Amino acid sequence: MKSLVSIVCITYNHEPYLRKALDGFLMQETNFPYEIILAEDCSTDGTRQICEEYKAKYPDRITYISRDYNVGGVGNERRAIAAARGKYLAFCEGDDYWIDPLKLQKQVDFMESHPDYSVCFTRYNKSFKSTGKGSRGAADALFIGKEDADYITLSMDTAMNLWCTQYLTLLCRRDCYDNTWYKRYKYFRDTHQVYHLMCQGKCAILNFVGGVYCITGNGEHSSKDYFFQEQMTLAVDTELWKVNKDDRWKSLCRRVMQDMIDRGCDGDRRVTIGDRMVMMKYAWRLLWMTGGIGKFFKNIDKIIRL
Repeated sequence: MKSLVSIVCITYNHEPYLRKALDGFLMQETNFPYEIILAEDCSTDGTRQICEEYKAKYPDRITYISRDYNVGGVGNERRAIAAARGKYLAFCEGDDYWIDPLKLQKQVDFMESHPDYSVCFTRYNKSFKSTGKGSRGAADALFIGKEDADYITLSMDTAMNLWCTQYLTLLCRRDCYDNTWYKRYKYFRDTHQVYHLMCQGKCAILNFVGGVYCITGNGEHSSKDYFFQEQMTLAVDTELWKVNKDDRWKSLCRRVMQDMIDRGCDGDRRVTIGDRMVMMKYAWRLLWMTGGIGKFFKNIDKIIRL
């Protein structure tokens, strides 16, 4: 019987975490068949051995993809999606995991009864591996005063300004996902995916905790310092604005640049000469974008005084 859901799991050097992710997929209780597309990207630890172990144990459930060379995160995800046969795609990387055995069932039930929705998420928790501590995810803020709601419909403005969706809880309609989106961008990532899926239909966040986002400190983004992370966020927002001619991203770019200047000058972190040059560049860019000469001189003054 054809799978209704394809779980897309990309993994690279996730040996300490991968078993928990795979067990979270396999514990799902559903009234429909689902498949796991496990794409391994030439890891240098024991990740590949774990993939092979689970594939041998669950040959009818797991489709395993691997090569003897590294294709990168986008390429790895792309080939996994190309192998998916389900009506729906669910995503979770190998260092995150699901905790609700009914996660897929709840999300599919929602999507089947709400055909005008292209994508849905759930609430999530965060786990900080460096400290062993956890916290609640940003999506919880949306349910303050709405604790009894089954779900909330997420607007594009809210999604842009409060990053409350997480890749590990994403479930979308396969026919709403274009596996060639990446060709339009230099910095393609989940921000682009969520934006384009929300352009296809409505988006919901369901009111239950579906999984845990693990901040390991080894990720492509999380392992970098504040200024690098914010510059990457700005690069993503900028290309979404320019490629799609959507001025909501332009407004977000202005906010990110001003936040970088304000936080860089607040005295709470060590600021290098290179960081100061970045802030100077953004002060000039904000002047060009807004024409705010008074704010420009205030920004320059703050940076010089560092």
